[in-house]
Amino acid sequence: MRINKKFNFSNHVYKEELYHDRHAPLLIKNSITDFIWIVQEKIIFIKKYVEKGKKWYWLDLGCGPAENIKRNILPLMSDRNIYVGVDISQNLLSKARENIFNGIFIKKPMGNLELPYGVFDYVSFFGALHHDESPKDTLKKVSSLLKKGGYLFLREPTEIAMKRGYGLSPCEGGIDSDELSGWLKENNFKIIEWHFLNTRIFHLARKVLNKVRLKDLERIEFFWIIKVYFELIVGKLLENKLLSSLKGTYMFIIAKKL
Repeated sequence: MRINKKFNFSNHVYKEELYHDRHAPLLIKNSITDFIWIVQEKIIFIKKYVEKGKKWYWLDLGCGPAENIKRNILPLMSDRNIYVGVDISQNLLSKARENIFNGIFIKKPMGNLELPYGVFDYVSFFGALHHDESPKDTLKKVSSLLKKGGYLFLREPTEIAMKRGYGLSPCEGGIDSDELSGWLKENNFKIIEWHFLNTRIFHLARKVLNKVRLKDLERIEFFWIIKVYFELIVGKLLENKLLSSLKGTYMFIIAKKL
């Protein structure tokens, strides 16, 4: 299903909520069986920047069923940690509450949160910001909840990966990487890491695997570990000389608030 480019974005929050509630069973199923995001987030964000036993407060925007949090972050949590998940879908939040029994969950649009400023050590958008009609406004408001020295984690599609109005859900649309980079620098963030993963070649390979009935390889975690490190190495070697076919279509960003 593709949304027509003439789609009317008015009342988009309701439309996004309706879509995610309606498709919650499939979204939950995919989050359990698909390693693509869980492995990439673990390698790039969690292993290097989240310490077990350290006290922290975490705000996760567009948390969905929180399957990635269950696998990557819950094992690191103790009584000293507070996890707050936010989503507009009640059906997805119900599953999230099962996955993170000691979490705090809020059903609300990401840009309408009313929480204390400068409290959180981590603020994450794991594939959520591109569902918002005004990503910059939402990012500005939410980033104010992050304390100085805290980390902002972003895993979002670029404008190359997805044009606004052509995603599966009503408001999905890729984010301009140059605009995002400029915004972060203008708003007192230091970019620690920036990776482009999931290349066009990778997407082509997935289609080939599907056609030759080897798609089950994607359900093996080691397959994704090899894929992530390969793309990280290629990106490091080529750096700014990336060919369009080798440049990833998803951004993985770690930024520190100054």
